[in-house]
Amino acid sequence: MTTEKQQSWGWQVIADVFAGGIGAGVFVVSFFMEQVYGTSQLTNVGILLGPLLVLVGIFFLLIEVGQPKNAVRAFLNIRTSWMSRGVILLPVFIGLSLLYALIPLVSPNFKTSAFSLVLGLLAVLIALLVALYYGFLFSQVRGIALWNNPLLPMLYFVSALAGGTGLLMVLSPFLNAATGLTGALKVIGLAFVCLVLVSIWLMVGIQPSHIYRESLRSLLSPSFIVVTLALGHIVPLVVLILSLFVRGAATSVLLFIAGAFSLVGALHLRAAITQAGHHYTMRVSL
Repeated sequence: MTTEKQQSWGWQVIADVFAGGIGAGVFVVSFFMEQVYGTSQLTNVGILLGPLLVLVGIFFLLIEVGQPKNAVRAFLNIRTSWMSRGVILLPVFIGLSLLYALIPLVSPNFKTSAFSLVLGLLAVLIALLVALYYGFLFSQVRGIALWNNPLLPMLYFVSALAGGTGLLMVLSPFLNAATGLTGALKVIGLAFVCLVLVSIWLMVGIQPSHIYRESLRSLLSPSFIVVTLALGHIVPLVVLILSLFVRGAATSVLLFIAGAFSLVGALHLRAAITQAGHHYTMRVSL
């Protein structure tokens, strides 16, 4: 019995999990920043980008599903399949979040109504489920020990929020974000980057089987160490800590750098986990 890398899930799944996770994360962070600091260009753009990015993810998911009959089958296993649950969750999130984002264009006082708060909180709840969904989508795949890990949904969840915050950091210099917003982005970004690093450390520390250790060896490649850990998380962590001690235009530059590297880290993390999946194969000699 030997181990082989999985070949079933490729770049389409990576693109889906990245775009969908970042979309859910940026919507959640934008909504709560809007509630605390009020409506701004940055929060408006983040709230609108959330469902649009999830929609992009669905496009790549449909490419992966392939033929229309496979897409129809995806609706039929909602009790047992996270793929089927995602087919329900993703359109619901897109619908609710687009309503929340677009109604103010025709009703300027909408954000001051109780219905706006209820609609926004409902969209946030579904967005949080969407962020978790991508981890559960991987963890239900049988025979791939690295993915059959209860920590994977947590890792994808905090990474989605970290990536969503990173996207807002990248946008903030171009949307004249107020000092309060940039200060909040620093703290939120620091918290989520630390949570991602802790989640990765916990996953690496658990080595329950030979095939899991084999997958870990594949995951912890030089590119993972350099791109995912160093560039994608350590650099943003250091830059955000540095940004706490500077003011003015330098803050915008540091936020952009931290956000860009966070997005690179989020993408490479998902690519590395997808490509590091190993399963057992049986070879019979005759």
